[in-house]
Amino acid sequence: MQDTPIRIATIEEAIAKAANVSLENLRSHQRDRAYAEARMAVWYVAHDHMGYSFVTIAKVYKRDHTTVMHGVRKMRTSKVGEQILAGVRKACPEVFSKPSPGEARTVENWKF
Repeated sequence: MQDTPIRIATIEEAIAKAANVSLENLRSHQRDRAYAEARMAVWYVAHDHMGYSFVTIAKVYKRDHTTVMHGVRKMRTSKVGEQILAGVRKACPEVFSKPSPGEARTVENWKF
């Protein structure tokens, strides 16, 4: 996705590699379990551990914010969620640092 915030793009790459799925499939609307779980994992990390809102994540993925809420809730309650978080922290710890002052954190600053 063009203009995806760099921190979300970094998480996508790490999770796609770990889940052995392509970025295209992770970002798609395909409902295969592997793709859906990888997608929800990105949403979970982006929302719960990086502070992106449900609405912001939904706009990046062209989905309704309630879909993102459901995915995040599902990852929170699964045992896989913490394993994913630990793996992402190990693979790319820089995404958990504070955002740079110039980094767009609101959808209004993004070009779709």
